Amino acid sequence: MDCTVTQARELIGNAKLWPKVKAHLAAGGEFELFPAKDPSRLKLLDEATRSSIGKWLEALAAADGWRRIVDGAKVRELKAEYPGIYPDVFRYTAYFAKWRVALEGMVRSAAEKGCRVSQVECPDFNMVLLLLKLRFPEAYELCCS
Repeated sequence: MDCTVTQARELIGNAKLWPKVKAHLAAGGEFELFPAKDPSRLKLLDEATRSSIGKWLEALAAADGWRRIVDGAKVRELKAEYPGIYPDVFRYTAYFAKWRVALEGMVRSAAEKGCRVSQVECPDFNMVLLLLKLRFPEAYELCCS
């Protein structure tokens, strides 16, 4: 990727962003400009945070169906598979109501591809930014600075 001297200076001059970019490059990642509020910034997050964000997206996508679950064994299974997320996800679904169609599309796409919802590209990064703002403030700050 080509970048101007000005762009390179801005990137290196960002004290919060540059160390993450250096680590990304040292790990074999490709050079990018990582503009603010761009999905490329998610690459700079640690794997555990990215995994947790993915699980939250899965939970938000599945929340409507989960509301009807009354079987104790299934509830325990969800709590084990989504620790710290299930049943907390129900407190956040109202914030994501306008993205219901996008979430359902992610579920369909994951089913067609035979993968998890978190492995499907999110059609609206603003939805991810809202999740970061509500649940991952440090990641939100990194993605928006």
